[in-house]
Amino acid sequence: MTAVTNLALMDKGIRYSTKLLTYGLKSAPDRAVAFILSTLLNQGLKNSLGEGDFDFFDGKTLAIAVDDTAKILVIEKRYNRLRVSPQLEEKSSGSESPLRNGADVIIKGSVASFILMISGTVDPDTLFFRRKITITGNTDLSLAVKNMLGSLEPEKTLPKPLLFFITEYARAIGRAMDRKPPGNELRNQS
Repeated sequence: MTAVTNLALMDKGIRYSTKLLTYGLKSAPDRAVAFILSTLLNQGLKNSLGEGDFDFFDGKTLAIAVDDTAKILVIEKRYNRLRVSPQLEEKSSGSESPLRNGADVIIKGSVASFILMISGTVDPDTLFFRRKITITGNTDLSLAVKNMLGSLEPEKTLPKPLLFFITEYARAIGRAMDRKPPGNELRNQS
């Protein structure tokens, strides 16, 4: 196999695995996704929550809208724990917020963008400026959340098997995004 064929197969594999992951998240019950995310967040951030690193988040809500799954999860801090709950999209038009009852900050992006951010492979600022994620709402809280996301060390907050999966998957996505289309490599050599 040529290098171009290998790159094309890798890109195809990444696209299919992203579609499979997206389909799995889309098909999973909202409450199950919220429960798993809540458990992972509270387990991984236990020390930070106990030390008051998330005090800025008291009484605030953060909505995470995963565009390619149509899921919206709302995160709020209560009693030194992060609570994640599913939220249904508001159907009426004319509302600035995609949520019933609104949220202080809304982060929207694709499954691949969130994996790149969670793994620490790509900085949230880079994703924002490449328009892979959008952040709307309270500017001060948005900056605090962005700084908090940027300061998290995935190797200290995620369980090792999940960290391995997310990191390797994010590296593959990053390589695919940075690579030129396979046809261009042949043209450059002639």
